[in-house]
Amino acid sequence: MTINTDIPADLPKNRYENISEFREVFNEKVKKAKRAIMFTHKSPDMDSVGSNFGLIEYLKTLNPDLEIKIISADSLSKNISEFTNRSDTQITFMDPSTFEYLPGDLAISIDFADFTRTTRNLDFKLPVFVDQAIMDHHVVPPINDRANFISKDNISSSTIVYKLYKDAQIELPKESFEFLILGILGDSGLLRFKDKNFLDSLDIIKDYCERFGSDGYFQIIEAIEANKPSEKLSLQQIFLKNYQFDKNGKFMFTTITLQERADAGIAADYADITNGAMLIRNYEGALFTFCISEDKYEENKFNISFRSCTGSNFEVRSIAEKLGGGGHPAAAGVQISAENIEDAIGKVRTAIHELNELRASNLSN
Repeated sequence: MTINTDIPADLPKNRYENISEFREVFNEKVKKAKRAIMFTHKSPDMDSVGSNFGLIEYLKTLNPDLEIKIISADSLSKNISEFTNRSDTQITFMDPSTFEYLPGDLAISIDFADFTRTTRNLDFKLPVFVDQAIMDHHVVPPINDRANFISKDNISSSTIVYKLYKDAQIELPKESFEFLILGILGDSGLLRFKDKNFLDSLDIIKDYCERFGSDGYFQIIEAIEANKPSEKLSLQQIFLKNYQFDKNGKFMFTTITLQERADAGIAADYADITNGAMLIRNYEGALFTFCISEDKYEENKFNISFRSCTGSNFEVRSIAEKLGGGGHPAAAGVQISAENIEDAIGKVRTAIHELNELRASNLSN
């Protein structure tokens, strides 16, 4: 059966930056929906998972009969996977383009606005009969004509979900709150990344501790940090072996290929919970770091993570945007096409060089 996926031309544009205005529209969508289909983005991180699971109770409060599904194209890291066992809802692992959508479905996209970020079938579009709502905190252009809440004034999408509960005056249960704390800690680097909304994160954690006690907060930290699999050490060894320091550009970087993963006995489906860019941060002389990893799903694709060093005012998001990606000022990423790892390194170096030339030109003017 061929399904028309074109969005009607007369559909009104709905993009909100006011949480109350968005909530009114979002609530009506939830109340009339039969199923809520939520998605993680590819290579799901703590915010992608935390914001999805944290929203479940909100949806159930508005529509007790609502069927809820969370879909992920990729596996989770062991620690995040164990964290999801706190919920009665579990993730369905499949590519969203192969899911059977039905009339009455509400697709909820949290932590991404471009639906191609959740599927490896880049030609896929949601069927026209599927309603949609988006919540994201990244700097992105309008993606579609449905209800969009795009607010860069949040360190994470979990922060947006927290504010949604507060604006609706729906009390956050302990389990849901803990998922949102997980997401906030993930996107803030355990509160280590410099962010203008840092105090918002502290206020949210304070709210949790005052209601449920500080022990619960530290148990979340332990769940994130403890019981790390042996593959993590193998990844760290590769990252440290491959690191390079560009003194002229004042950056450090490291790499990992699929062959290196295989030679080290790291399972192909093992999620990279160790980020090489984080591992080599904060060494003397570096303003920022990045890690290039060969994608395990798509040939000639490379994933790049950028991180600013502590105390550095260098915004790595500008490099990611230059290459077609985005993210936070101090933590950003992109996927690029390249013939091999050396070609990928060259493309990043070129982007950095062009940005440095542009900055120098602007300063001289």
